[in-house]
Amino acid sequence: MHSGTWLRLLALSAGCLLAACGDNSAGIPPAAEQTVQVAGRTLKPGDTFRDCDTCPEMVVIPAGRYSMGSPANEPGRSPDEAPQHNVTLAKPFAVGRFEVTRGEYAAFARATNQATGGDCRWYNGTEMVPDAARTWENPGFEQSDRDPIVCINWDETRAYLQWLGQQTGTEYRLLSESEWEYVARGGTTTSRHWGAEIARGNANCDGCGTEYDAKRTSPVGTFKPNGFGVSDMLGNVWERVEDCWHETYLTAPADGAVWTVAGNCAQRVTRGAAWLSDAPDVRASLRNWDLAPNRKNTLGFRVARSL
Repeated sequence: MHSGTWLRLLALSAGCLLAACGDNSAGIPPAAEQTVQVAGRTLKPGDTFRDCDTCPEMVVIPAGRYSMGSPANEPGRSPDEAPQHNVTLAKPFAVGRFEVTRGEYAAFARATNQATGGDCRWYNGTEMVPDAARTWENPGFEQSDRDPIVCINWDETRAYLQWLGQQTGTEYRLLSESEWEYVARGGTTTSRHWGAEIARGNANCDGCGTEYDAKRTSPVGTFKPNGFGVSDMLGNVWERVEDCWHETYLTAPADGAVWTVAGNCAQRVTRGAAWLSDAPDVRASLRNWDLAPNRKNTLGFRVARSL
């Protein structure tokens, strides 16, 4: 881990993680005091590891509390980002440092003879439409093995996670929606981990000021990571999470758990925006959903696991 990332984590802990201070931070130790055991190694927040040579690189995320959702005065705010509410992540957990890459998914597809599904959706200038010829191997633009995997659906995502578990003896999963936003904020309270404004060169989106804008995905890790040492939480591709869609945060869990009760589970939550998204939409609190069968060249995922 870079020393700058660790110093930011220490500063966040000393100042109450994500400004959740006073009684609200009781019981959460500073990040510097949170250690976990992984394969015989003692790791602290910000440290990285892999469970196998072809597994995604993982980052240890500190326990903490934060305010999920957006304040009423945040530009671009939608009603589904309310009400703001405190969420407690009581234990450290691990998340992919990057979105799952095309190369990582290809290793799974080769090992399991996974069929290459078509009908990947792409934007035709008016709407997202399916194309039988577009697949994860041919999404409609050039990709390297370091680009995020796109054009796979919910079942294919689940199959990859199950395969990782079989290879490692460890359960891999998607993030919950509240875990996702906690990680995306990376210890900040602004609409983006780098600040309130989109600025230039911080992410890949339509209007982010990069060579990839509205053209294609960018290789993972192209842009500066957030304070937790995690890259591309905003922009590049939408990321699937485990939760079912709810229209607001009323009755949302406050412990980081996956939220399925009374939700529309035909619509699974996606977060983070993508290379084709308008710059104002690239915010940590922005919410979206997609149908489980859909494959899109703007939609990927990131892995997580409990520690």
